[in-house]
Amino acid sequence: MRDYVYPLQQPASTLWYHDHRMDFTGPAVYRGLAGFHLVRDAEEDALPLPYGERELPLMITDRAFAEDGSMHYPSVDPSLTTVPGVEDSYIEGVLGDVILVNGAPWPVAEVSATRHRLRVLNASNARRYDLALDPPPPGGQAFTQIGSDQGLLDTPRVHDHLPIAAAERYDLVVKTWVSATPVCGIGCARPTSMTTAVRS
Repeated sequence: MRDYVYPLQQPASTLWYHDHRMDFTGPAVYRGLAGFHLVRDAEEDALPLPYGERELPLMITDRAFAEDGSMHYPSVDPSLTTVPGVEDSYIEGVLGDVILVNGAPWPVAEVSATRHRLRVLNASNARRYDLALDPPPPGGQAFTQIGSDQGLLDTPRVHDHLPIAAAERYDLVVKTWVSATPVCGIGCARPTSMTTAVRS
């Protein structure tokens, strides 16, 4: 493992990096060549935001798998070395049937009943999601949005749910709580993508 240090003249924000080879970006990201790049600064550090184990980067993707467990992407050239593009029936975008969060299918995160910061990235090829907590919090207003693709907002905004398009990012604060059913999920207009087991 190596540390790379370089000057960055940018305010705090939730960024991401990915392979950007001409005409092969989609299949490369689909195969996992992507990750978070979190930028911090003194202004953000001065805010009373959850940090450490209460800050969770969440990369949401959808993938399809072949019978042998390998990823299935309908490239014209599966080797990604010659002809770019996908099979004709996928020209509008590739949709998978398995939701992954940070590379794991339908994971569970055990969290405390307190505020958490969620750095959410939709790294899917074409799928849009509608994020919501399940069950919703008492009184609504599940998400307090503090940032987006370009960094911190001028003022926090509250939402009951949040639509998110491919490559879009949200910086959110949520309060988990112990309910009669001590499991709340972040649903994505598909089967639940991540479940949080809340410790009392």
